Parts: sequence; C-alpha cells; structure tokens
Amino acid sequence: MVERLKYNDFAKIRMILMKKTYRYLIATVLFSILTLNWGWADMVFLKNGKIIEGQVKSSEGKTLLVETPGGTVSVLKEMVDRIQHEAPKTEFTNYIIEICSEIKKANAERAFNYLLTKEYTNVHMVFENPYYKVQIGPFVREGDAIKAVQTINSLSIPFANPEGSRIIQISAKQVSTFFESTKSNVIETNIALEENGAKTYSDSFQPGFPSSKAIDGNHLSPQSRWISANTPGSHYLIVDFGENKIFDRIELFTGGEMDSQFLVRNFTVQHWDGIEWQDIGGARDNLIENPIFSFDPVTSSRVRVYITSSNYLDNAARILELKVLSKQRMALSPLPIEKKVHYVLDVAEPPFLLEEPSQLTVKSGEWYILPIRLTYDIGTQSGLNAVLWPDSEQFWSDMRFREYLEINPKAYSKTLSFDTKNLDVIQILSGIGDIEFTLKSKAPVKPGKYSKKIRCNLYNPGKYGIQKVKEIPFDLIVE
Repeated sequence: MVERLKYNDFAKIRMILMKKTYRYLIATVLFSILTLNWGWADMVFLKNGKIIEGQVKSSEGKTLLVETPGGTVSVLKEMVDRIQHEAPKTEFTNYIIEICSEIKKANAERAFNYLLTKEYTNVHMVFENPYYKVQIGPFVREGDAIKAVQTINSLSIPFANPEGSRIIQISAKQVSTFFESTKSNVIETNIALEENGAKTYSDSFQPGFPSSKAIDGNHLSPQSRWISANTPGSHYLIVDFGENKIFDRIELFTGGEMDSQFLVRNFTVQHWDGIEWQDIGGARDNLIENPIFSFDPVTSSRVRVYITSSNYLDNAARILELKVLSKQRMALSPLPIEKKVHYVLDVAEPPFLLEEPSQLTVKSGEWYILPIRLTYDIGTQSGLNAVLWPDSEQFWSDMRFREYLEINPKAYSKTLSFDTKNLDVIQILSGIGDIEFTLKSKAPVKPGKYSKKIRCNLYNPGKYGIQKVKEIPFDLIVE
C-alpha cells in the first residue's frame, strides 16, 4: 500500500503546542493555513512504496532535499525510484473528457461530427501530429464530468477509446488557454517531426542510432532513438525547423533501457535567438523519463538539448524522442446533420456472422481473413468505412501490437480497415446494392475467447459527417 508523508510532522507539532491554550490556537491557525494554501508541485516516489509530496529544492550530491509544510525532508537518492513534477494547484480545477486518443484526422472528424449530432456543443479536436484527440469540456464540477462519461460511454461513438472515455483534470489557466471558445479548436503540432520538415544534428551517434531517430514520432521503441558516442564530456542534439516557428512546450523522452540509471542526467534545453543559445529549462541529477518544459511562447528556428552528464552509468546520451509543440487555433464549422434519410446496412457474408452466437475459430498466432459482403439501402450518397475492433484501435495506440502484426501504417488500410475513399476508383454508395471487402488480422498467441466487432460507418463522402453507425459483434475462438 502506498503511504503518503504529507502531515507526519504536523501531528507532532500540534501535540507539543497543545500543552497551552494559546499555543494550541497558534498551531491550529498555522496548520489550517499551510494545509489549505500549500501548492504541491513534486511527488517523490521511494523504492519502499512511500511518496513524499512537496517541492524539490536541491538535488546536489547524494541527497534530495524536499520542502514540505512540515519542514525540509532529506532523502538519499539511492532510495528514490522516480520523481513526478506537477504544476502547483490553482484555486480551482476543471475537468475534460477524452473520448478518442491518437486517431487519424478523418476518424477524429467523424467522431467529432457524431457528437454534434448528439447535441454536444463543447466538443474539441486537439492535434498532436500525426494523431488527433477528441475531447469534451471543460466541466467545473467533477460530478458533472462523471455523469457525462456515463452517458458518453453508452453511445456508439466511432473510433472511441476501447477502454472508454477518461476524465482529465486541468487548471483554470489551462481552461483559458485551450477552451476560450467552443467554436474553435486547438491544433497542437509537433514541429520537431522529420515529416514536418525538421532536421537534426548531433555531436556524435552510435551505428544504427542516428539523431534523426529522435524526431521520427516513435517514443516507445528502444530501437528508435538517438544514442551518442560513449565518450566523456558533453554531447548535444539540435533540431532545426528550417524557419522561425512559435512554440511553448518541449517534451523529452530519455533512456530506453528499462533502468532509470540510463536517463539523461544533467542537461539544458535551449533555443537559438539568432546570435546565441538561450536557456529554456533543464535538470540536474534527473530521475524523470519524460521531463516536460512549458514556457511563454518563443520564436526560433532551432532548439538544442545540451548534455553535460549523459547518465549514471556510462558516457552515452540516450534520447528516444524530442517533441517541440506549437499551439494554433483552427475554426471548425459544425457539419450539417442529415435527417429524415433512410440508411439500411446489413451483413450478408461470411455466414458465421449470421449465426447465434457468432463465432470464428482460428489458430494461435496466425492471420485470419474476413471476406465481408454488406447489403445497403441508402436514400442519399454515402461513403463506407469499416474497421476490425479492437485491433484497429490497438494498432494506433499500442506500438507493441503494431510490431506483433509486423505491418506499417500504409498497410493498415489493407488489413484492419477498409474505406471506399481508398479504392483505386472511389466508390459512392447510393440506392440499393451490396459491397464486398476484406478485413484481416493476426490471432492472439494466448488461446481463449476474444470479443471482436466489425464497426461500419456510413458517412457523407464530401464532408465526412457520420450518417449511420452499425456494429457487428462476434467472438474469436483462439486454439
């Protein structure tokens, strides 16, 4: 069980001061002021399972000094598992609901417009290249957010998170930054991506781990990272945008060895002002895998991570990914809601989908193919998107699952997904007819029964507004 150490010293203080009435009153006032107004910023997780909450004031030498309301606590670094830095609490907290995470733009637009048809007016699309998120909010009271989640999870929202929507706390300042208007959406772009035109330079690299791997969008795989030469002295990684760009947040993903001793230890994050490097932030004796630096917007063409101590064991700096994030607002006009038009979509093949219960038996770890034929009766023009769920969602959210399938994003639309707009000749569905396509995936290695769905979305082929959603469930029996 996790034990929190916030108020241990307070109890001792109050017991001593309670000996005299006036001292007791002073202790009570001080206790109330400190516990109500202290703005916690850091959480120090110890290897024995305990947590110290306060503000890390010093990390020099072998000890860590943490200032708490009850005084300064000294902790040996060898006892620390990790440190989580959090922004100080504001006077009040708001809540947003994240419905879709890390999905493609077209899918996000469909989820966005589906929610509009359900009369949700506070829907937002947030972009972090190359993926999108769909969120609703903010909510002032947590209870309202919880009730909203219960309703939202009962809807058949296309491309929603398979584990359901989640509630995220945001501060009052973040509300004004992200949600100033329900009619506009924040587009957050990682301008440090290679596909966005960024280039990298470094003092050195090891074979197979060039600096370009630090901006390829993959912060999960240890095979996709920059590793400097294992030589004493400083190292650096530079990202060049090619032109001046505005940004206000930098995220660093370090290590990759499943051992905190390989995290980048001492470093400074800087931007180029045209004459010299200016410091943005940094860390000394770092114990965080994903340090994040938020700051007032700056304009620059380059950023640099300047490393003076690579890690705690050798002289090679390891960075999985460097993100430089820029926020922009994009106006989104609600798409028209199509009403009073009939949309009939039924499955005709394969035969097992017509049985009760619908079951498909496959062998462990082998690919299986679903040759599907749907019949339709549509009173307007429609496009069709179909995906195999939850495999399609896992492909974009779980890098290990993608590696298990051994396919890249280009192959996604030919395996786990089908869309009429991706055909050599774009097909428009209208009137009465049928359509055939194939979905395929790889069976899990572990034998058992797995719940699957074929999610079909009829949409406006011009504006991608959702017209009809149909889910076809079945059980995959793995032997």
